[in-house]
Amino acid sequence: MSNTQLDTSKATEAIKETRFVEALRLLKLNLEKDPNHIDSLYLAAVSSRYVKNYDDSKKYIEALLMNAPDMGRAYQELGHLSRDNGNEEDAIRHYRQACELTQLYRHVGRPCIITLKRIRISLLRTMHTCR
Repeated sequence: MSNTQLDTSKATEAIKETRFVEALRLLKLNLEKDPNHIDSLYLAAVSSRYVKNYDDSKKYIEALLMNAPDMGRAYQELGHLSRDNGNEEDAIRHYRQACELTQLYRHVGRPCIITLKRIRISLLRTMHTCR
């Protein structure tokens, strides 16, 4: 896991303002300096998914998980990526992993179960309207 102090504030602001291409440009600069920078990998995965570059998003997540295997947000993002690719079963599995990891670190069980139920309902509605 990389401890390098790199600034992600401008990229984070770009993501909040839905300027994902700009965010990716900034994050790639960070990753040139430190290819294992956790926050930059995570934000690059998110931004890539939003611009529908799913292959890059998956590569960023894989690199992220190599450096931070217990990062719940990485599994959540993997769930979003699976969902966006229409893979409901993998999405639910990854969301569950995210909740389990979050539960380990925050000691919250009940909110995670409720979240999983909401995700399942949302996925079923999405899958139903796509058919």
